[in-house]
Amino acid sequence: LFALYEFLSDGGHQGAEWQSRNRRSQVHRLRELLQSLENEALPLIRTKAEEEDVFLAGYSLAGLFSLWCTYESDAFAGAACCSGSVWYPGWKEFAINHSLRRKSRIYLSLGKKEKNTAKSINECSAVMFLR
Repeated sequence: LFALYEFLSDGGHQGAEWQSRNRRSQVHRLRELLQSLENEALPLIRTKAEEEDVFLAGYSLAGLFSLWCTYESDAFAGAACCSGSVWYPGWKEFAINHSLRRKSRIYLSLGKKEKNTAKSINECSAVMFLR
């Protein structure tokens, strides 16, 4: 079963929660989004696939969000972080200082033209998998 659950930010400012200068507000909004996934999307998915593992997937900042969710919640079996923004300031430190909430399957990908992110993906992989 494949389910797509789309979120639109207020006023069409997609990604505004990541661009906020106020980190507490930023994290609060991300936690609200995660709670929405857990409280709204998962029950809908469970009506069709009770026993199936549920994975998150995202591209760029949404990829980073998918990955972050595996650190913040045990509701998901893993994440696909496609061309994820793991270069984002503070991510490496967050990953070093936190653990995945459960044994998770993680998929990280990177396009050939994203040379500035390659080092970050390698560091992210090392931090996550060499624990």
